[in-house]
Amino acid sequence: MSRVRRALRRALFGGSFDPVHHGHLMVAEIVCDRERLDEIVFVPAWRSPHKRGTLASPQDRVRMLRLAVHGNARLRVSDVEIRRGGASYTVDTVRHFSAVWGERPRLILGGDALLDLPTWKEAEALQREARLVVYARPGFEAARIRAAALGVHYHDQTLSWISSSRLRAWLQRGRSTRYQIPDRVRAYIEANQLYGTGRRA
Repeated sequence: MSRVRRALRRALFGGSFDPVHHGHLMVAEIVCDRERLDEIVFVPAWRSPHKRGTLASPQDRVRMLRLAVHGNARLRVSDVEIRRGGASYTVDTVRHFSAVWGERPRLILGGDALLDLPTWKEAEALQREARLVVYARPGFEAARIRAAALGVHYHDQTLSWISSSRLRAWLQRGRSTRYQIPDRVRAYIEANQLYGTGRRA
C-alpha cells in the first residue's frame, strides 16, 4: 500500500534585498523553525511600489540572494518578479505561487509592512489569499496589536535591527560590514563595486 506524500509547508519572503544580510537569513531560519516549514522562497522585487528604488540591479540582487542561501536546503530564490518586470505587487506573486503550488501560500512580512498593508494593491484580497506570518521590526511595536487583531502569527525574536539602508550607507563610507552581510555576498559586492564601493566590504 502506497503512503500519501505529505504536502510541503512553504512560505514566500519578498523584498528588495538591497543587499541581503544576516538579518534576512535569521528571520527565515527562525520563522522556518517556528512555523515548521519545509521551504522559504525569497522573492526579490523588480521594483517595489513602496520604495524609491534600488541601488543594485535586479540581476545583482538575485545573484547575491543565491550566494546567501547557497548550502541551505530550506531556502531558495525565485526570480518570478524579476522576469515579470515593472512594479512588483505582492498580490500578483501570491496568486502565481497559489496556482503553482495548488495551495494558499504563507507570506512573511515585517511589522512595518503589516502596518502599511492597507495601502498595498488589493490589500483585502491579499489577506484572504495568503496566510500572513509577521516578524518584529524595531520601532513598529503596534504591529503586534495589529497581528493579534488579524489573527496572524507574530514572531518577536529576530535580528531584524540590521537594515539594508544602514548597510548601504556603511558600504559607501568604506566601513566594515563583516558579520552583517554573508561573506560570499560581501565578496560579490566588492568584486562588482556595488553601492559605491570598490574597497573592503
